[in-house]
Amino acid sequence: GSMQVIRRELLARYKAKATGSDLELPPLAVQYGDYAAWQRQKLESELDTHLDYWTRHLDGVSEHQGLCHDHARGATRLDAVNLGSEAFPASLREGLKRVGNAAGASLFMVCLTAFKILLARCTGQDDVVVGMPVDGRSRRELEPMVGMFVNTLALRSDLSGDPTFSDLLGTVRTHVLEALDHQELPFEKLVDALGLSRSADAVPLIRSLFSVIAEASGNASDEGNDGFEELPGVAAGPAKFDLTVMLVEQGDGLLAEVQYDPNLFERATIERLMQRYRSLLEAIVDRPSARISALPLLS
Repeated sequence: GSMQVIRRELLARYKAKATGSDLELPPLAVQYGDYAAWQRQKLESELDTHLDYWTRHLDGVSEHQGLCHDHARGATRLDAVNLGSEAFPASLREGLKRVGNAAGASLFMVCLTAFKILLARCTGQDDVVVGMPVDGRSRRELEPMVGMFVNTLALRSDLSGDPTFSDLLGTVRTHVLEALDHQELPFEKLVDALGLSRSADAVPLIRSLFSVIAEASGNASDEGNDGFEELPGVAAGPAKFDLTVMLVEQGDGLLAEVQYDPNLFERATIERLMQRYRSLLEAIVDRPSARISALPLLS
């Protein structure tokens, strides 16, 4: 993303300044305005195709997805709270990858399916929508550019009928691949097409965001000890989503990073939710063919 580009170029400039050497960064092949014009032209030619897919996929979905809130949604806006990182062991990551490999699914698809089961079990709702962020840098020329490319996709799943985890994973895999084929429709245009109401305190339709971030590639010696660090105590601003869960592949394990809206949740509620999520992942590794109602949420 843009922060990686800024970090990489800032580090290169710092090293050049420190050593007294010249730095010639390669010129950008295109500017952001070029991308905006290309996106507008492409969307105009493919708008009907994308809208047709998303309106069919989300037909009849409830605009008000529940997440077991502790408090009713109100007008007061507080800054988002980061729960803190929790490390999942290497054995769990490898087990989840084995489950995915057997079904031709990625680690993200496996963990997303488990997250949807968690939400369904905790809320009693079978119709579950989870947001998936996509980078949007679909062309090589955009990789070194700073700019807004991110889009959010609304992934809907029907968990009724108590399917097995393996069967549900197959359905989620199909939906993820279809969504990626139609990722270029801006979420804002989808909201307008569906006639969803907008408010200042919540994103329409999507209450939770889920992602798995692959371990950074490249030369660790170049960037591993670059002196950059995130300053503690910097306000994250009001939460964009009620709940955001990001799993980061780090070393051999997974690092779970969670952000939530303190207007809606008590910290203990989110801690319990993540404990249940880990128990669910462990059960999936042991019994991927079990029906989702039989997968335990407690260790």
